[in-house]
Order: sequence, then structure tokens, then C-alpha cells
Amino acid sequence: DALATAGQLETGEAVLVNAASSGVGVAALQLARLLGASPVIGVSTTSAKLEALARLGIAPDHGFVGDDPDLVDRLIDATGGRGVGVTVDSVGGPAWATNLASAALGGRIVSVGRVGGNDATVNLDEVARKRVSLVGVTFRTRDAAQASAVVAGFAAAGLAAIADGRLRPVVHRTYPLESAAAAQADLGTNQHVGKLVLEVS
Repeated sequence: DALATAGQLETGEAVLVNAASSGVGVAALQLARLLGASPVIGVSTTSAKLEALARLGIAPDHGFVGDDPDLVDRLIDATGGRGVGVTVDSVGGPAWATNLASAALGGRIVSVGRVGGNDATVNLDEVARKRVSLVGVTFRTRDAAQASAVVAGFAAAGLAAIADGRLRPVVHRTYPLESAAAAQADLGTNQHVGKLVLEVS
């Protein structure tokens, strides 16, 4: 939904995935590649997380650490100077300036989460100059029919991609349901790559 519907991704456009090693990020990296994005760029909090993505075989074409002072220049260079067509952002406020500065003309920034905070200062002149769109995505305000349509849209191509291995769920760790508090604590350390899963038996 974030890439194809909200982001209107076109084949050959550059995609930037913030929080690339998160559960959403890992899925977005793979889906972007599956949908024909080029290059697929990931930003994470540490180089160790980017290395873990490489070991899993789902490394982005270009991976960068979020606190790199030259991040915007690196993102622009990674796109061959075009800028990013679609940004899938889970970080929120702290990433906004980088998202906007690295966006292509007509770029789309899709907000799927705000783990870093809700607030950002927005340079509206730059938004207008670049004709950038900010699109919010959530299931919380969708009715059952709308949510079902999104799921059906994914199922049409996504399930086949899972079956043939082009799309792989990445599970960092599995916990029994009675260890939900431990799972939540581990989530708070921000050391995982992929999903933390609770098992219900």
C-alpha cells in the first residue's frame, strides 16, 4: 500500500526506506525491488544492522547510517542525481529534513510511522519547488472494506512472491505469549532486524 498505492511507485524510480532494518523496513526493501524500484536505498541506525540485512540477502543497493552528516549528499549521489522518487518513512519528525532534501521533483514521502517523533519543521517553499507530496498511511482509520481491499491487493502478487522466495518474512526472535513483556522490552532496545513474534498456542 505504501509503495504502490500511496507512493505511486513507477518502475525505475529510486526508493528510500528509513528504519530499513525494522519489520516494516525489511518488507519495504523487498517489495520495492519486487516492484521494479532502482536503486533501493536503506537507512538504519547502525552499520551492524545494514550488515545484518546483507547477511540475510536483502541488503539495499545502497545502505547508509542515519546520523551521517553527509547523508543527503550520499542519497542524491546514490540516485545518480535524480533524487528519491518514493520515501517510505517510519521515523517521522527527525527524518523530515533529509526526506525533503533528498526527494526528486514530484517525489512522494509516505509516512508509515513516527517512531522518532511526530513533529517537524517544514520548509514549504522547498515542498512547493519540488512539488513533493506527503501521504499518510494507516489502517486505524480504514473501515473493514478498505482494509480488506488493501489485503486483497497484496495477496494478488505478494503471496506468490512469498511462495517462490522473492519475498521473505524476516523474524528476529520468537517469544511465547507469556513473555510478551520481554518482547516489548527487546523492541525498545532497537537492536532487532525484522519482526519480533509472539507465539500463541
